[in-house]
Amino acid sequence: MKKLMLIFLTISIVLLTGCWDQKLLKDARLVYGSAFDLAEDGRIHTTAAIRTLQRIGPSGGGKPVNELVTAEGDTVRETRMKMDEKVSGTFSAEKNRIFLLGEDLAKQDIYSVFDILYRTPESNLSASVGIVNGKASDILKMSKKGETLISEYTYELIESAVQHTTVPHENIQSICTLMFDPGRDFVLPLLDKRDNEVAVDGVGLIHGRKYTGHKLSNEQAGLFLLLDDNYGKTARFVKKVNKGQKPDINNYVTVNVMNSKRKLDVQAKGRNVKVSIGLQLNLTVNEYPLDTLAKKTTIKDLDKKLSEKFTNEAKEVVSKLQEANCDALGIGRNLIAFHNETWKQLDWEKDYPTITIIPKIHVNILGSGIIQ
Repeated sequence: MKKLMLIFLTISIVLLTGCWDQKLLKDARLVYGSAFDLAEDGRIHTTAAIRTLQRIGPSGGGKPVNELVTAEGDTVRETRMKMDEKVSGTFSAEKNRIFLLGEDLAKQDIYSVFDILYRTPESNLSASVGIVNGKASDILKMSKKGETLISEYTYELIESAVQHTTVPHENIQSICTLMFDPGRDFVLPLLDKRDNEVAVDGVGLIHGRKYTGHKLSNEQAGLFLLLDDNYGKTARFVKKVNKGQKPDINNYVTVNVMNSKRKLDVQAKGRNVKVSIGLQLNLTVNEYPLDTLAKKTTIKDLDKKLSEKFTNEAKEVVSKLQEANCDALGIGRNLIAFHNETWKQLDWEKDYPTITIIPKIHVNILGSGIIQ
């Protein structure tokens, strides 16, 4: 019996080792950042930042640098095939941390660019996505920002903006379902190259599978995320609450959001849809040179001014969303789930921009720093 078991185990081991599949890291050329642009002839222009080591001195040590590889093709797969012909080893995108889309290409069809990623099991679906004002390749061409490779720097820039409630936490995987959801759109970080700097320039509004060309500024994007009940780790705003004070800095207050509470109420009757968005913001004052915050009347006055100011700005954010036909607040998804009969009567593509959406923000200042 023992002899029979030994023979069985031997055969099993032989069969298992015969099915082994491997990809050697030493043969791979690792891509850490990719940029996609629309070429003049309508084809896809792809730029890949491949990390490699630059030898330093005779000891054999090295420092990481970017090697840029570019190609044009009718599809993203074709550009990859062409880039594979230009590099030694195997072109490998498993470590890709950031995918950048030029604005002209993003206005055509985002899914068409990323289709290859969803069909390839090695793709890094947790990689961040961003839209670039102008050409996406211009950012990767910077190679480095200080001592940080540009692909890592751009990824960390977006992650920092997520923590500060400036852009949403979206990646290749999360946007896939949203591109095919009839009841919800989404927004993506906008990046801007200014001389030798890269900066977050708010968010681009997406409808369906296309960038609409409309955007929200950084401050508007932060307010939108709070209206969407999407709070990061911190959110800070600077508001003008006075006028006529000298120096001018005394007219402003800087506040930090301690926490927020959002209530979305969707009322539907027949084809009529009315949406109320109530948002309560509990704030601390980080900066108020005019001081006098020890007085209850001052706090009450600031609460009122900030509530009115935030509410008016929220109305502007909603107006921009409807102008872009971007249902990033998921109102359509709410109708599908809770008012399905109304949803069936609507043509959301045409009706969403005309529905009534009323935001109202109430502010409570709960702290004023350590100065009393």
